[in-house]
Amino acid sequence: MMRYYQRGVQFVHRARVLYAIAVVLAAVSLIPTANILIGLIGFVYTLLYLGYYASIPALLQDIQNATRLTMRSLWSTTRHNTARLVPPFLLAVLSLAVAVVVLAVIIISVIPSHSRPGRSDAIHWQSSYQSRLMISLLFALTASPFAFTSIFFSVEMRSLFRSMLQSLQYARRHLDLLLSIVGIEVALALVASALPTSVAWFSFLRAVLYQYVALVILATALLHYQDHRRREWLRADGDHLPPLSSHT
Repeated sequence: MMRYYQRGVQFVHRARVLYAIAVVLAAVSLIPTANILIGLIGFVYTLLYLGYYASIPALLQDIQNATRLTMRSLWSTTRHNTARLVPPFLLAVLSLAVAVVVLAVIIISVIPSHSRPGRSDAIHWQSSYQSRLMISLLFALTASPFAFTSIFFSVEMRSLFRSMLQSLQYARRHLDLLLSIVGIEVALALVASALPTSVAWFSFLRAVLYQYVALVILATALLHYQDHRRREWLRADGDHLPPLSSHT
């Protein structure tokens, strides 16, 4: 398994431009939203950022194929995958909004007003180390099985929900890789949670760290998936290797 991560790190170094773009996008997302207009722009920006992240496996494959990456081709791939994300993204946001409203109604109905946490308590909890660590660990444990989603989405051109399902299935069949991803994510959570949120430079450092680790994991997952496909193809068709999937 270690050799996959070594190859993944080398792959990321070859794809430095993708990492640089990811860092810039993450840094821009740290800018606070002060009004509704900026909030709406931030919503569109978030969708574009997710579209870029979902496009990274296809862009990495272009680098493998020695295809010259230009801003035009990069934007074309990102725009195409962002457009594919819009319907499921809006559905997810709507579902989340409904869940939040239902939860709020339940809290208001069940918990007496004098027992509800105040705004200051919520702010204090959000800024504490324990809360940051808890959120980071929860994210690491729940997101790790979906590490292959963007591969199925942008390389195999599956729908988002089908890609998520196939990612879960692939992770279940390759528990050694999944456990290594979980271990890396947990270690990252321990380090990143220790950085204070009140200092802008630490927030930027956290973003830089997260983007690098995420890209290494994604590159490693892509290499692992490609090797798995080749082995399956060899078992089925003898000596003929499969072509790399096209995302165009």
